[in-house]
Amino acid sequence: MKKNKSVRFIVIALVLVAIAIFFWMLINGKETRISSEKENVPVSVLYCTSGNIEGAFFTSETVNTTKNEIKVMFEDDKLNNIFYAYNGTYRSTEVAREDETRLHAKYNLYMGDNNISQESLSPAYSVVNSKLHLTLYVDDYDKINSVTSVFFFINEDKIEDYEKYSIDEMKTFYKNKGFKCEINE
Repeated sequence: MKKNKSVRFIVIALVLVAIAIFFWMLINGKETRISSEKENVPVSVLYCTSGNIEGAFFTSETVNTTKNEIKVMFEDDKLNNIFYAYNGTYRSTEVAREDETRLHAKYNLYMGDNNISQESLSPAYSVVNSKLHLTLYVDDYDKINSVTSVFFFINEDKIEDYEKYSIDEMKTFYKNKGFKCEINE
């Protein structure tokens, strides 16, 4: 009995010491951050939106309203990354989920049929209430090719030119496709 009490006492004492050391480290600890920042690099974003638009890969006959978005970020006046979003509003959550499944499958089959990894454009799908939100993202322009260009409304014959466009030329490019665009600097 006496042995059990002394063992319990030692365990409790060790736990209390460990907690004290943890709190001491938490309060007196130093944080080291390592980062590489690009100083004085101008960043601009072209933001373009459109409703249902001709040539869109993601289309639906069951959607009530559609919003297509393209965001193109430029760093130091050079194309850095491209973002696409499809936003559909449906009559019900069930219909939105059915379309999410259909559009997800359409994307996967298209990419698979063309021997490109479905994950290469970082696809993301979500349904909230009666809204479907689908996004694709390109952080390396080498991922834009004759297969993937369709998602960003780039004609195959314009792939070479697209990367070289200035932000103003790109704004004109998307306006000619039916988008409304603005530049944020």
